[in-house]
Amino acid sequence: MEYDTLTDQINTAVSSKEISWESVPGGLDKVSASAMGFLWGMGGGRVWVCQLPCAGNWKQVDMPVSSSLRDIVTDDTHIYVLFQDKLAMKLANNTDEWVVVQVPDDISKIISTSSYIWGQAGTQKYKLPKPGMTGNWIPVKDDMNIKVTSASSGHLYGVDSKGQAMITDEAMQTSWATIPEFGGKYAAIYGEADQTALFGIDSENSLKRCLNGKCQGVDTQGYTPQNITIEPSTKQMWMTTTTSGKSGNIFNQPLVSDYTDILKTVQPIDKKRDEVVDSAKVQYDQATYSGMMSKQFALLKKMVATLFNIKPASSHEEDSKVLQGDIDNATYELNILRDILPFIQKLLIVLALTIVVYAASDYLGSATHVIALAVLIAGTVFFAINK
Repeated sequence: MEYDTLTDQINTAVSSKEISWESVPGGLDKVSASAMGFLWGMGGGRVWVCQLPCAGNWKQVDMPVSSSLRDIVTDDTHIYVLFQDKLAMKLANNTDEWVVVQVPDDISKIISTSSYIWGQAGTQKYKLPKPGMTGNWIPVKDDMNIKVTSASSGHLYGVDSKGQAMITDEAMQTSWATIPEFGGKYAAIYGEADQTALFGIDSENSLKRCLNGKCQGVDTQGYTPQNITIEPSTKQMWMTTTTSGKSGNIFNQPLVSDYTDILKTVQPIDKKRDEVVDSAKVQYDQATYSGMMSKQFALLKKMVATLFNIKPASSHEEDSKVLQGDIDNATYELNILRDILPFIQKLLIVLALTIVVYAASDYLGSATHVIALAVLIAGTVFFAINK
């Protein structure tokens, strides 16, 4: 059917536009994108930047610190680079000068929320109020020893010693709570875009996406993720992998599909499909109307034939004989009834007189039966003589 063919075309158009990874030329350990339109990366002990959309035109950035490079992270406006003993920061568009502050010893990872730069050194945690230029790191006690792996503007995400996914507020003023939809053991939780979805790397190095309490696997095209970062404003996920493809080990995909192209393809097909449905409906209505009219005509024809059916003359003669016989029988029965009716009337009179005699039995006493019998005999004789 034409409708099924058009539906198949729509399904093909939608499935061909499924979210997939795009390879970005380059080979780095970690990349992090900013809403200012720049992608920052670290690799080989150096810092790199590429303006989005990045086609592999990476530029090395001169750094004011010579100690070993440990981590990078971006927010909407800034890039933060962690060294062994210092934190360097500047605008993410790479237009101003670096600001460098001291960091506590042994911080190996930094995480950015809307209000803080968090530093993690083993089981010890520190938070630096933004913009962070004072270098006033505040120690934060964490009895649960959660390993923080990412943050959104308002929450911290991590895993406990058993690999359970955990969440708390950005200032860690409330207790850590488990994220129930992440069943099983996880190495890292990524919640930068928690208003859209949560992601996690499980113990098998598989990437999972959780939304509305349900988790499903994300195809990484056979590559093992090394680092995952998410830019929440543009809803873009960035992944570096442990092995490289043809263009490198940097991949990118949107968190949600852009349905513009899909709609351009699907809408004309869907409109044509609606036309097929409308046409089928018209044909059905016409067929139904014709059937109803045919049935009504048959009923009308039968009614007219019944009303105006004219029998032959022989049929009328037979009917007349039957009718005449019925009339003769009725006349005979009427004559008998007319002959017997006077007798019945007289008999009723005699019976009535007899009843009167018995009604006066209190006065007549034992002679009641004799008198009643006399009335019956006298009445019968009288009416027999006077017919």
